[in-house]
Amino acid sequence: MNASEIIARDIFTKSTDTEDFELSEIEEGDISDTFLFETYSDKYIVQISKENRNNLAVGAAAYMALEEDNKIPTPSVKDSRLFKTPYSITELLEGENMSHMTPEEDVARELSYQAGEYLAEIHNKFPRRKSGYIRPTPRLKPLRSRNWGDFFEERLFNKEAGDAFPETLISEAESYIEQNMSNLPENPDTTVLHNDYDPSNLLSDGENITGVLDFGSAIIGDPDYDFVKAKVNFDRDKTYCAEMLQKGYTSKKALGEDFGDKEEFYTVESSLRHLYALDFLNRNVRNIPDREIRKAEEYLEEVLYSSKALV
Repeated sequence: MNASEIIARDIFTKSTDTEDFELSEIEEGDISDTFLFETYSDKYIVQISKENRNNLAVGAAAYMALEEDNKIPTPSVKDSRLFKTPYSITELLEGENMSHMTPEEDVARELSYQAGEYLAEIHNKFPRRKSGYIRPTPRLKPLRSRNWGDFFEERLFNKEAGDAFPETLISEAESYIEQNMSNLPENPDTTVLHNDYDPSNLLSDGENITGVLDFGSAIIGDPDYDFVKAKVNFDRDKTYCAEMLQKGYTSKKALGEDFGDKEEFYTVESSLRHLYALDFLNRNVRNIPDREIRKAEEYLEEVLYSSKALV
């Protein structure tokens, strides 16, 4: 029994006031270790953070806020702590990770539609405000407010892509973003964004979505950005349907009046950001298959050259 497992057992015992449980699964990660505990009636996920305390706490805070009206299937939070040994204990939702599924086309379209509805409900849940980009504290209160353009400055510039990606493509994408960033509204109406909404963070029973997970990257910003990023994720996945995602989203929430002016920019930025994320993982965490790297590269090239981006 390693040290992390001992800590997890102690945390679970104290939080649930029970010693009658089974520890049935352990997943060691780079940012946190995850444990599955089963009691006679329930199953719980215990996550113990290794370094990114804010992400773990932000995720738990978002779950608690969204749980109030039951419109969105998120896990209930049994317990969480930010300091000392940061951890969260949440219920285990039933369902299969959608990124592991290969449903029939009609089912995939229906799940995509539902995914759009739930993303719109997330954006509708929190009040909109004129405040630019805000990185939230663990309870989703403003930590700092910045020009919306600063968000992209922080995420993209002064980064280096590894040798796995063509320098010309990266340079052209960054140049496009830098040239067009000034066209974005400095302080758009903002709300809480999931910021990592894709099939890998959704659960399904094969007919309906049963879980919306992983709010650890949540920020406050332009909801149109969150929608476009999700649309890119669904389009790139190929199993699901970005068009149905949009139909589901707009059935619950209208896109911004200036959406058409922002969509291309957000699409290029999200595609480049995904490529950077793969590069980081490839160099620091695990080997990414060449086919996945090429797929990300080809997608960025497609959205950059097939649009008016470089015209």
